[in-house]
Amino acid sequence: MITFRRIVRTCCIALAVTVCLGGLALLILPTLLESWMLPQLAQQLGYADFDCRVDHLGVTETSAGPLHLGPGPKPGLTIERIRLIYGPKTVAKGVLEQVILSGVSIRSIINNNKISFPGFARQTPPQDTDSKATEKDSPIRPRQLIPPCNILTVKHSVLLLKTDKQEFIIPFSCTLKKSTMPQSTTTRIAGTLRLNPRGTQISLKFTATLNENARLHLELEGDKIELLNFADLWSKIPGFSLNGRIGLKAAAELNLTSLKLKNFKSRIEWQQGELRFNSFRIDNSRSLAGADPNTILTLNKDDLNAPWRLQLNHLALAAPFSPTITGLDISYKQKPDGNRLVGYWSSKLAGYNPESGLTLKPFIKKWQFAADFDQTGNYNISLTSPADREKWHIHNDKLSISGHSPDIKIAVKGQKGDPKQLSWQIALKQTVINNSGSLWRCPTIKTTGRTEIKSSDVDNSFLPLSAARGNLTCRRLIYKQTDIGRIETSFRQQGEKFKFKGSCTGRVIKGLKLITEGECKIKPSGGFQADALLTIPGYKPTQPIVLGKFFPAAGRSTINGTFSAAGKLNYGADDGNKLHGELTLNLDHARFYDPEKNITCSDINGRLKFPDLPSLYSAPEQTFTFARLKAGNLSCKDGVFFFQIERDQTLLLEKSKIGWCGGNVETQALRISPRLDRYQSTLYCDRLKLTELLKQLGQIEARGQGSVNGRIPITLNKGKITFTDGFLYSTPNQPGNIKLKSDTALTTGIPINSPQFAQLDLAREALKDYQYKWAKLKLNSQNDELFLNLKFDGKPNLPLPFVYKKELGGFARITGSGPGSHFQGIRLDINLRFPLNHILRYKDLSTLTN
Repeated sequence: MITFRRIVRTCCIALAVTVCLGGLALLILPTLLESWMLPQLAQQLGYADFDCRVDHLGVTETSAGPLHLGPGPKPGLTIERIRLIYGPKTVAKGVLEQVILSGVSIRSIINNNKISFPGFARQTPPQDTDSKATEKDSPIRPRQLIPPCNILTVKHSVLLLKTDKQEFIIPFSCTLKKSTMPQSTTTRIAGTLRLNPRGTQISLKFTATLNENARLHLELEGDKIELLNFADLWSKIPGFSLNGRIGLKAAAELNLTSLKLKNFKSRIEWQQGELRFNSFRIDNSRSLAGADPNTILTLNKDDLNAPWRLQLNHLALAAPFSPTITGLDISYKQKPDGNRLVGYWSSKLAGYNPESGLTLKPFIKKWQFAADFDQTGNYNISLTSPADREKWHIHNDKLSISGHSPDIKIAVKGQKGDPKQLSWQIALKQTVINNSGSLWRCPTIKTTGRTEIKSSDVDNSFLPLSAARGNLTCRRLIYKQTDIGRIETSFRQQGEKFKFKGSCTGRVIKGLKLITEGECKIKPSGGFQADALLTIPGYKPTQPIVLGKFFPAAGRSTINGTFSAAGKLNYGADDGNKLHGELTLNLDHARFYDPEKNITCSDINGRLKFPDLPSLYSAPEQTFTFARLKAGNLSCKDGVFFFQIERDQTLLLEKSKIGWCGGNVETQALRISPRLDRYQSTLYCDRLKLTELLKQLGQIEARGQGSVNGRIPITLNKGKITFTDGFLYSTPNQPGNIKLKSDTALTTGIPINSPQFAQLDLAREALKDYQYKWAKLKLNSQNDELFLNLKFDGKPNLPLPFVYKKELGGFARITGSGPGSHFQGIRLDINLRFPLNHILRYKDLSTLTN
């Protein structure tokens, strides 16, 4: 009995001590965990700044918090509350039943395009003397990914992203569940991570199957993400804006053992949005006929050996002609000797520009893309668009430009670290330009060139090109049915500018060459600016130029002389994207000849300046001179004309002066318009030699001294010339004489027995040597006939073979060798009539005025 009692007493004492020790342990263990055990564990893992408060340590549950990992008042990791739930079965397996984390705050810093987590930065590496392999070299073992709990829940948590200027808060929550397949070593982990940036929910679902064929399945989804909620992010970029809604869907499967991607599928849908960057704009707010109104981008990889495939349904660039990309399909495949990208898509242009009124009919172009990269860093990229049966056409109410689909070839090749060589070749076929009825055709226009693209150019320069060189050739430029010539232009890059030099070699005017030289550049604002000089060096054709080739109404008329021109053009100056320029045309020592109308004009010199191209109006006081002009019987010299082409294409003849019949003829100002066919002017005559005037107007051969002055009103109506009340008179107090050579001109066509013949016969004899005090001449025309009325007051210097007969009431010619009569004074009044076409030697001037 004594022995049993001692045993019972000893057991009770031991139980009491155990209970006391257990209670004591439950009281002091949280303190030990806080102050010694957990800090020691963190230090061994390499984390120097760590503290945690344990609230409760129980048989089935432990709670703690807050937990801080990281230095300072704002540590990198903060967990406000931690709940660990466990049971005898889970503890025996070394795992927890459930872990619940509340109020998790993770801080990160973005600097120099890198992200870091200060709370997770190890100060000292963990002690691991047994393993010689580094963390980088160690392969991933699926069992290492099994969490030490069956359920993990993270709620009411945030991710803080800090940049130099701003801090972003992203709320998130997470759930994770672990399960083990029955009678299997396979462990399955499933979870969901939910991000809530700015009221938008994005969820990431993941499932991991951990066995010898461990794999991870991921699903990402975000529906109707409102982009305006993130407007402040890209407002920092000048000129950039983005709106609309985004829908995200992605799924991927990863082999965890080999870290190889087995398959991947993603879909991004942009709905009712717009992207702007300066003048560049993408707009999908409008739908295309027969197409989904939203922009959908997919990126897929069907299996381990399948290529990556990028597809895009359509993308509309908002511009005057709304370029749209449709059917984009690009594949990426790894090869033993490198990688290859191939793809294709279609582009469509159509639209209307309200500023210019230009309309572009829908034009579709198909593109092919290929890129090869080898293991040494060499690459070759090509972009081609073969010519096809498609045609393009751009027009407004005055201008029409059309052509066949161009053939385009672009290639880039290079090596990593070296400048990239870019070359291109573009050929336009059957280009036709119709400008208000003026028809121009270019059967083939071709441009080729090459350049270098440097990494420094892309980063620091507005134009990512270096030393670009190329040329543009138009083998034939045809105006209406006339082959004008060949156009050749070369260009080279100099900094941000492109220098160009070209020429147009004529075929119709063989040997004539137009030379252009200038520069162009793209301004930082996005506009285009160009300056050019135009020159036609002094050119004299070997044969006279037949004008009928250019103007059918000119017939077989020709011109020959020295032609030259100089001008300059500017586009995109500070006053807007407009074309400005000036051009001066010169003609020196030229000769014009029209065999059909018997017109010859020699030693022609002219200057014509257009000060504000493309407006075809000239500066005032432009000059046109000639040394001699002969038209039929009319002959004049030393012609000087001052004129101006006005804004409405009216020709203003400011003043003119012509040497005629030994004197001068001047005209008043006259406007000549293509809308008018009737003009009136007055010829002011000064000191015209009377004998020369009679010779040209009436084919009356005479010599002598004396001049006449006055005015001759002239009318040009539908190409017909008429004279009305022209009046010329001799200079007062300056007598003259006239000696008629021809004795038949005054009486031609008059019957010999008529009284008119006798009067003209007397006048004819008197004018063979006649001294006059004054002379008057009147001119009129009617029905293509010129009427001349000549009046003289004077006396003949020789006796006339006439005597007065009373029965006749006048003078009659005597026969034989009689002395005749001495006239002390005689007034002559002579009326003559001549056909104008006999004087001018052509029927009308209608073809010259058209």
